[in-house]
Amino acid sequence: MTITVLFTAFVPFASATSLSMSRISLSTESFHDPSGVILGVSSKGEWGEYPENTLPAIIKAAETEIDFVAVDVKRTLDGQLILFSDDTTERMLDADEVFTVADTDYSVLSAYKLRNACGGSNEKVTDIGIPTLAEAVDCAREYDIPLMLRCSASLIPEITALLKEKDALSMCVILTDGKSKDIDEALSSSDGKPVLAGSIKGNVIFNIMSYVKGLENMSAAAVELKTSNRYGINYYRSLLNDYGASLRIIADPTTPEISGYREDCEMYWDDLISRGYSVIITDHAERFSQYKESCAEARSELQELYDKHVTNHTLPDFKDEILSELKKAYTDAVARSEELLGDNSSSLRDMQECYSGLFKSANDVNKNFSSLEDGSAGTTVTPVRIALCVAAVAVVVIVQIYFFKRRKKVG
Repeated sequence: MTITVLFTAFVPFASATSLSMSRISLSTESFHDPSGVILGVSSKGEWGEYPENTLPAIIKAAETEIDFVAVDVKRTLDGQLILFSDDTTERMLDADEVFTVADTDYSVLSAYKLRNACGGSNEKVTDIGIPTLAEAVDCAREYDIPLMLRCSASLIPEITALLKEKDALSMCVILTDGKSKDIDEALSSSDGKPVLAGSIKGNVIFNIMSYVKGLENMSAAAVELKTSNRYGINYYRSLLNDYGASLRIIADPTTPEISGYREDCEMYWDDLISRGYSVIITDHAERFSQYKESCAEARSELQELYDKHVTNHTLPDFKDEILSELKKAYTDAVARSEELLGDNSSSLRDMQECYSGLFKSANDVNKNFSSLEDGSAGTTVTPVRIALCVAAVAVVVIVQIYFFKRRKKVG
């Protein structure tokens, strides 16, 4: 079938290309492809051993096979772009005074050190200070990992200018939750064209579709959908298919309150990916990298099974209606296999379930091949089976005669 020819022809090319391209090139090119492979994004770097949003956390994430690192960008009073999540320093900075980032010069903030991990009064104080965005870009380039920059729409022009100056526009994605109008105005004021992703929280279809349409008009590459509603429209497969035609769909289960209370673990990665999300922000870069590897292995196994039972196999002529269920199970499994093999961002669970379905239905066909071939169903007729049937009938007749005579005698 066509899908198999295309898939098998593409895989060696993709593998050879992967060996010759950097992770930055592979990840950013794939990000622009709505039908591309699943992408994992480390949230604030690997902050288990280092403070979030710092260079060591970025480097630690880069040591895994994760595709991107997401960092939060704020602007200080003196115009310095820094990596910092909160509007105030209370959670992360070891200082007696609580500073408002936007109202404080970087020279003041940089005099203090960060608390470890995600901060709080119980975390130890490190010897690591707040890094600038310029330092983060240099670090990311050195360790071959692209960045996703989470920021307000108002910062887009300044971030774009910095990225352009450092020749880094193509290696960074700007993710903003600004309104469409604000994003459009920010882009109009920018000297350069950044890679853009929007973010919207809500569960009203008209608002979402209007926002997505606005992003498409701005040539955005992705949209992050957020809602606290576990069964909201963001998780309808048909709706996501409409989005996915031109945009990548991002989910952030590191914060369950914005991902329908789906947790940051394999079970919910499967759930989100099967619903159309193809970019997952995670706190578990190493585990997600392993999940992606398992997906690749499952895809390869499904392709091999498909080749064995479909590409290199001639389907018998199903002549008997009694066999319609066998035929339906087999053809449904083949169709599902083609659907998943044609989608580069299929979930691990879907591919494993599809493998089991194709394996079973194909074996059912093979087991009954001889009876299917001539359109007959049932057990093969042999002399031994004929003799057994005759004996069984004879026993039934003898028993019936015995009880008939007994009743007659008693009567």
